[in-house]
Amino acid sequence: MSQILQYLPFSYYRKFLRSAIDGCMGVGTHVAEVLWEDGICRESFVKFYKHDKKRALLNEAIGFLLIRSLNLPQPELGGFLQYKISETETPELWKEASELEKYRGEVIAWVTTNTNGLNKRIEITQQQDPQIKEYLANQLRESLKKWCHLPELILCDDWLANDDRNLGNLLELPNRTFTLIDHGGILYGDNWTVWDIMQSRIINGPCQKWYTQIYRSKFGEDLFWKQELLNELTELKQKHIIGLNQVKEELFSLIDEFTDSEEVDTKLPRQPIQKVSKVLQDFLEESAIQVSSLEQKCDHWLDTSAQYA
Repeated sequence: MSQILQYLPFSYYRKFLRSAIDGCMGVGTHVAEVLWEDGICRESFVKFYKHDKKRALLNEAIGFLLIRSLNLPQPELGGFLQYKISETETPELWKEASELEKYRGEVIAWVTTNTNGLNKRIEITQQQDPQIKEYLANQLRESLKKWCHLPELILCDDWLANDDRNLGNLLELPNRTFTLIDHGGILYGDNWTVWDIMQSRIINGPCQKWYTQIYRSKFGEDLFWKQELLNELTELKQKHIIGLNQVKEELFSLIDEFTDSEEVDTKLPRQPIQKVSKVLQDFLEESAIQVSSLEQKCDHWLDTSAQYA
């Protein structure tokens, strides 16, 4: 099976184009012209993270691989870019780099091609007229209601433990469909711990609630609406384990590389000391096949007053 993620040397970075107007988690994000492995230069987003937020860099890759495995819309290409730094030329990156990165004179950036999607968060929040703002929100709601991938998005964000979904990383395309970007905040956050993973709590992001409620409206007030909703989600959930198996070798190898020999004392019987990579891999695998908790999760997302326990 061919490798999905690309590993680009600094020579493939051609020129800075402009600063990003949103999605600037980490040290910073900008748009640049980048040469990809097929020899084509494309307008691409280049994102940097602080040296103590490498979990977020791993999250980007995990999200990209698993979303690709589900055939959900996202940037065409993604991967890692070696990026040269120096105290004089790139002072902001230099300041946030580790001593090892400074010694090497480079950091690793996350890079994806530009989808040219519309950031509705900016469009709506910057609108001063309340009526126009309400109109834009209603139009967005109708587009989401008609989008064929909405239930898959609900399941995907649940699998990725993505509480960071917002209108800045769910971009609208000209044909009123959507594309997914920016996965640094999945797995309960950009600096997750093993305890976050092991708790496996229900995600509670406002967008998860919002688009679950939009999806629920599809079923009307029929007596059996809830069972129909759960049946559809359960059927779609089967794609997760199939998708995981398609990218498992590359994904698990990447997790091993990022977490290296990091271990944690779980205090559990039999095998208290476990590798962080194994805990995360088990979580992704178990979450891919977990359907028994779907009803409880949907009840939680459809209850607007529900909070974390």
